[in-house]
Amino acid sequence: MPGFNRAGDIFQYLRDGVPRTRIELAELTGFARSTIFSRIQTLADAGLVMNVGDARSSGGRPATRFAFNPSGRVLLGIEVGAERTTVALTDLIGQIIARVAFDHPRRPAPPRCSTVHETKRRTCSNRPVTAAKT
Repeated sequence: MPGFNRAGDIFQYLRDGVPRTRIELAELTGFARSTIFSRIQTLADAGLVMNVGDARSSGGRPATRFAFNPSGRVLLGIEVGAERTTVALTDLIGQIIARVAFDHPRRPAPPRCSTVHETKRRTCSNRPVTAAKT
């Protein structure tokens, strides 16, 4: 496919949750197997894809299958209303891992923001959360 040259491009083929081998990904993209290997390794290192077992073998070594890892990263969502704030931590498919909601009196934004920051910190504490590399 023209223009496909990043790990994120390969990731698009795995987001549907269907496990695929490197050979299948090479056939879909037209990339060399070495390129696929490198891109899969980058995605696995980032926690975005995972090894889900071996494909059926017709002789020789079975091919490893890879799939999207929805729990490989988390997303933090914050809704700040005039009198209520909600902080939620989800996996990559939107399943809620933790959620905190609290009411607060109407007040100017700076005090409300510090309360939101503290709630975010508490929501994420004791969870296996790491910052994404940019």
